[in-house]
Amino acid sequence: MDRAEELAMFRTALEIAGLPPNVAALPTDHQMIVGTMRFHHLDWGGSGTPILFLHGGGLTAHTWDCVAAMLRDHFRCVALDQRGHGDSEWSPVVDYRVASHVGDIEGFIDSMRLERPILVGQSMGGLNSIAYAIRHSDKMRAMVIVDVAPEISAPGADRIRDFASTPELDSPDAFLERAVKFNPIRNPAVLRRSLYYNLRETPAGKWTF
Repeated sequence: MDRAEELAMFRTALEIAGLPPNVAALPTDHQMIVGTMRFHHLDWGGSGTPILFLHGGGLTAHTWDCVAAMLRDHFRCVALDQRGHGDSEWSPVVDYRVASHVGDIEGFIDSMRLERPILVGQSMGGLNSIAYAIRHSDKMRAMVIVDVAPEISAPGADRIRDFASTPELDSPDAFLERAVKFNPIRNPAVLRRSLYYNLRETPAGKWTF
């Protein structure tokens, strides 16, 4: 998919969300080394108060595209692919502890020179934001937590884990079918766009998260 097709898909997502398509503009992609790992992030630009967006488990920085498009005129919007997600590196020692995520966030904020950012975290990103705030509340302006609480519902976590552990499938459409069953209230066009950023083709021609 080229940039024109990617932009058209973004406009469709904005329209479905009830947002004006004229705000559609793709962010810039960047790579950065934090500690010993490579991280990918999206930068929407802007010169206002910085917002660092942290996605949920099994998702990517593109989770926040529509939100960032609406806020970029008033805030500096940056979205991070957390370790093992999106285009960031997987942990070579399979370390996905909250403390390790917090260390990544600390290093990323320092490297980006984000002065007293607002943290916006969804699900896993929300838990990581809470853990970061416990250590660094004096370095934050505010925090927004989406779809998670300090105590996690075990059945809900198991359901998400089962979906995220989907084995290799034959096509993106096969993943879309599973995604629609998992979350039937979301528009399939939005789910297809999310999967575009979250699937990879294997050397054997199969598709996987």
